[in-house]
Formats: sequence, C-alpha cells, structure tokens
Amino acid sequence: MHSTFNLRRAGVKALNRRSIAAIATAVVLIAAGCDKAVGPTEILPPLNPTSTDAAAGTWHMILMTGPTQIAVPAPTATNSAAYLAELDAIKSGQKALTSEQRSSIAYWSGGGVMRWNQIVRELVARYSASRTA
Repeated sequence: MHSTFNLRRAGVKALNRRSIAAIATAVVLIAAGCDKAVGPTEILPPLNPTSTDAAAGTWHMILMTGPTQIAVPAPTATNSAAYLAELDAIKSGQKALTSEQRSSIAYWSGGGVMRWNQIVRELVARYSASRTA
C-alpha cells in the first residue's frame, strides 16, 4: 500500500509540473498575442514590370474627357542644353542622397500599395481593438 501511495504522489508531482508548464506556456502565448505592433517584417525588392506595353499610348482615358484638359508641352530634345542641365541636376541630387533618404527609397521601392497596406494594417491593429461597436 505504501508503494501505491508513492506512485500516486509521483504521478501528482509529474501532473503538477506538466500543469505548471502548460500554464506558463499559455501565459507567454497570451502575452505575446496581445502585442498590437504589425511591423514590416518582409524586405521587398523593388518591383520591375514584367513587360512594357508598346500600345500604351492608345489606351482609353477614364477620368478625362479629352487631351485638351491638361496642357502638356512637348518634351525637349535629349541633346538640348535644358535637357542635359536637368539630367545633370538629377544625377547630382542622386549622388547627394543621405542614408536616410536611400532607406526611404528602398522602403517605398517595394511597392506603394504593399507599403500602404502595411501601414493600414498597423493602424487597424493598434486602434481597432480599443473601440467598441
């Protein structure tokens, strides 16, 4: 009878250890699940079009009723002084980018739709749980 009591006691101790481990695991998971931060976990490469549409100039306009609504001047010749000066200004500006500006470019090069989706998801996660219907 004494050995049966010791076996039961050992079984209760093992059960208590398992229960404590299960409760501790549940507490950790609940605490981790309450974090409302949704960070950009994926690093997205810049998007590159798979192909270009040579007939893009023939697309039908959706919002405009005609090409005269917005006056667009003809582009300058690629060998003109104005064009070359503008190109040099762009190149100089690119060379002078700070590391913060380069990081912003890399971030938004992943695709604007994806980035805005991440921002909205974070805002929803942060503020929607505190609102009541």
